[in-house]
Amino acid sequence: MPFFKRRRKNIHLNAGAKGDLVLSEEADVRVSGVFEGEIRVRGDLMVEKGATLRARIEAETVRVKGKVFGDIQASKEVELFPGAELRGDVKASSLIIRQEAHFWGQCEIMVQPLEEKKETSMSPEETAQFLEIDVNTLLQLAESKKIPALQDRNGSWCFDRVDLERWISENKLAPSSNEIKIGGPR
Repeated sequence: MPFFKRRRKNIHLNAGAKGDLVLSEEADVRVSGVFEGEIRVRGDLMVEKGATLRARIEAETVRVKGKVFGDIQASKEVELFPGAELRGDVKASSLIIRQEAHFWGQCEIMVQPLEEKKETSMSPEETAQFLEIDVNTLLQLAESKKIPALQDRNGSWCFDRVDLERWISENKLAPSSNEIKIGGPR
């Protein structure tokens, strides 16, 4: 064990800014001003009281005391404090909404953290073969959010075998059936 523990960088955004903040190294980000664009960090994001983000966010943990307009994907948790406002969808292992916080959107709680999903992830072609449907139908289902899927930063779709198996069992579907119906009578 090294004597000195490696520290994460700390970044503070306190003025109006527009653009993309994409960090490949570990860092924690605190926003106390206005930001518009995309934020992707390998660390924690804190949105301070009085701050406003119009952004797509990816981080380990996201804590909101201000306002966020956009989707959040967190490998660990998202926490909304009293007075916080979030208008967007959340995909995280945990969502904590404190009293007097406001949330408008959909939430998907991930059973396994994103790091573990890498081992069970499948490409669209592998997923189509697994479900025995064509790739175009699969991508339409993913885009309409009718099937569990993740879209990466480049817009490519990725599917998790564990999530798909759970989705199949919950919807009483069989991968070998020739027809996958979403909604309506079966």
